[in-house]
Amino acid sequence: MTDLIIGLGDGMPAARYFATASSRTIVEASNIDDVLSTIENASDNSLIVSGGSALTSSDLCRIARAGSAADTPMGFIAGWNEGDALQHARKILDYRWMAERDALFWSLTDLPGLVPGCFAGTELLSSSDSDLLQRVSKPRHATALASHGNGIDFLLKDTFLCSILDDSLSAKAPFRPCGHDAGPCIHAKNVNGQLVEPLRYRPSDIAADVIILATCHGMLAAGSLCDPARSLGAAMIRSPWAGALITTYMDIRGENWEPLVALGMLQAGHRLGAICTELNKLTQACDGDTPWLLFGDPTVALAERRQPLRLPAGKPSSARLQPGVNLLELPSSEPHLISVGAPDAGQASCRVSFQQVPGATTLVAVHYADAPRTVQLTAEAADRSVRFDALRSVRSTIDQLAFTRSVLDQAAKTPTTAELVADGSLRSLVSTRLSQHIEHVKYGSSYDLASSLSSKSKPSQGELHERETWIQLNSALTLFLAAYQQRDSPTTCFDTPRGTLLPAETECPYCGMLVAQRVSRDPVSSLTRRTSWCSGCAFLSNTSSAVDTVTIKGPGTIRVGSRQEYTLVFDGPPAPGWSVIHACLRIQRTPWPANSEGPIGEIIVQRGEPLPPLKLLIGIRPDVPVGVHYLVAAIAAQGDLWICRRPIFVESPGTDGCSDGF
Repeated sequence: MTDLIIGLGDGMPAARYFATASSRTIVEASNIDDVLSTIENASDNSLIVSGGSALTSSDLCRIARAGSAADTPMGFIAGWNEGDALQHARKILDYRWMAERDALFWSLTDLPGLVPGCFAGTELLSSSDSDLLQRVSKPRHATALASHGNGIDFLLKDTFLCSILDDSLSAKAPFRPCGHDAGPCIHAKNVNGQLVEPLRYRPSDIAADVIILATCHGMLAAGSLCDPARSLGAAMIRSPWAGALITTYMDIRGENWEPLVALGMLQAGHRLGAICTELNKLTQACDGDTPWLLFGDPTVALAERRQPLRLPAGKPSSARLQPGVNLLELPSSEPHLISVGAPDAGQASCRVSFQQVPGATTLVAVHYADAPRTVQLTAEAADRSVRFDALRSVRSTIDQLAFTRSVLDQAAKTPTTAELVADGSLRSLVSTRLSQHIEHVKYGSSYDLASSLSSKSKPSQGELHERETWIQLNSALTLFLAAYQQRDSPTTCFDTPRGTLLPAETECPYCGMLVAQRVSRDPVSSLTRRTSWCSGCAFLSNTSSAVDTVTIKGPGTIRVGSRQEYTLVFDGPPAPGWSVIHACLRIQRTPWPANSEGPIGEIIVQRGEPLPPLKLLIGIRPDVPVGVHYLVAAIAAQGDLWICRRPIFVESPGTDGCSDGF
């Protein structure tokens, strides 16, 4: 095996230094295609990529895909700020690993069956652990954390890791308001007219040799909305800890098995590069993505190698489980039920929980004990006939209304949004419309306004009433959705299933990075949803499959205290029937109140017509902080809820000029 290091652009000096100091072979690449070619032809070689400050999230996407396809263990030298690449190269080479082999796992959402406690040095924490900050700041071998993040902060129970606190860099590139002249924290809460910031901690407070950070955009790259040199991952790289960092460069769905698999492989003696490669292969198999990157040396292994435990189909097998996290191989990727044999006479019961990686043969077994133990395990394929039977689709409108009602029901159960639907009038209106359409279909009397809308004849009173009813409902839904995203993130408004990932081959209209789309079927309504993410801008839209994309066209910069017109552009097939669409613009949820306002726009579409553009106004109040924000369009289409967003930069009133943008 020949260990290679690839240098590109201003990452070349760090690559040369690393190659000389570690006696590795250097490959000097002139562009990203050279990097991909080297990966594809690497055979059994391990690779380190020092791509410098120009490496974008699209580049990282292509590199991660190529590495996964070639089964090549890879690591990265982070260099998005001047001097960082050389500093990181020296850190990788000189890092002194701790002798202890203790580890910690924490997730914002509890693992089913998780038993909190410390088992032979492996500390498993509940999501509500009262000493979380003290525990993660204790120096240890490895720490695996899973929670929400956006590239500059990470939710740690009711506090945040904040990259600004570890940041000695000036604002050389756009950033959220918190990165501009002591701007307010985007997670502050408005208490009696005053912004109260949450407790925040430094990324360097995570004291571990190996940090496994399962979150969205753990490391930002060139072309991101915020300066990548000031990202959460970059702050960890500059800290005294994190001899190796395994994290993401894009949005992820976030599953508990991901950090557990990484932790299990680390404790089983796998090399760091092999851990990251396996994470990408498993994630790609069940979710279509390759979001994981290693910032460190892929050849490093920190424990003695243990062979994987393989379970045969349908018959008991002896398995020696280590304390803490174990990885087992199932006979197939079909869902399996695992049973533990009765203990021998005089032995206590074995406490163990299992989680199968979706679509894979990998089984995570968490053994709650202080010593190894041999147990009898039986893996049986689950009954394929037992499946969740989604509500049948009667007609598209019924599916849309059923989906909308499920969103309203969820809002009623969520403390931050419950008051939006507290009086029950909106849910009642949606339920009434749903019942009416089911009756229309049942008795074959559903209204079809397409003919009357497209003809010169005067529509009947019933048809006019039907149209006005839809207008009333859509207007109410648009205002609800606009208020909803002020209370909760647009990415969590609609919790749709995993679905099918489409190839990320289109470019983002706002930043030019790669855009991926996922098509999934909602289990409650049978409605097919389409969600888009950009590797640079993060979440872009969630709509029904009636449209391919929704773009917010207009200036990329807007001044504080001004009003600006934007245009919603719908790309997709012609309307199958008549439709009423309403929409309005708002700035995404922030702690400061009433930061933006704008009227509702309306279009009525006839059968067979493409959806026309919809012009909308947005007003930015004078108290909105300068920095990067998200402009969100709340859309109600024939009772269905759509949402899309784009980044904008809010500048001070005295700034000269506005960027054209899209």
